[in-house]
Amino acid sequence: MATFSPDLHRLKELYDQFGADLFALCYLQAGRPAHAADLMVSVLCDIASSPRLWEMVSAGKEGLLRAGYQTCGDDSLHRPKRKKRKKSPSQEESPRAVLSFSLTDPLRAMLRLRLPLRSALFCRERMGLSPEETARVLGTSPMRAQRLADTALKKAGITAAQARTNLEAITPGEDTLEKVWAEFLTQQSGAGFVLRQRYRRTRRVMDTLIPFLALGVVAIAVAAYFGVEYGWFSGAPYEPTQSIEGV
Repeated sequence: MATFSPDLHRLKELYDQFGADLFALCYLQAGRPAHAADLMVSVLCDIASSPRLWEMVSAGKEGLLRAGYQTCGDDSLHRPKRKKRKKSPSQEESPRAVLSFSLTDPLRAMLRLRLPLRSALFCRERMGLSPEETARVLGTSPMRAQRLADTALKKAGITAAQARTNLEAITPGEDTLEKVWAEFLTQQSGAGFVLRQRYRRTRRVMDTLIPFLALGVVAIAVAAYFGVEYGWFSGAPYEPTQSIEGV
């Protein structure tokens, strides 16, 4: 079977044009610039290993953002919840990573939202996408995409203007985009790249199926219980065993 090989020149064109937007989307999921950069590398690796994904992405920015949203969704399933811990005096005195933008209260409020909510807000307020375009990015209906963005504003307690200003302010640090592309090229040209990406896609499919499989097991157990209780299988309802005197 022939190995899939994407048009890296076309992918680089899209990345140069929308890389900063992809960083902003990944940052909303990651909450940290370093993690956002790792997610961007994963997005590029996904695209470079999937003919279906590449066909979608090569059409333009909506496809690229769709690929980014899917990777962020995968990350949200595997990312453990962070526990609040008291900082030691040495940690309080240590300098924090310098962001290339301000971490304001409205932005913090958006970071606390669920991924579909903050992503819908990102598409509408930063990217200026229509409900139909946002729906293609999120894989939902235009009506639901509009409702998600409106709900995000209410839950965050901010206005559309505040959301737009803060989302547009999210920018990658100096040389971040170049470092991400260089890391992607290193991974893409390395041994075992195709197998690693195939494993990631399989794991993503299983993560999607597991809730439905669990629901099916519960449904079978419930059906078996009532089947025995009301005699669906034997034709006669279940009768408890009578106690034997002296035993």
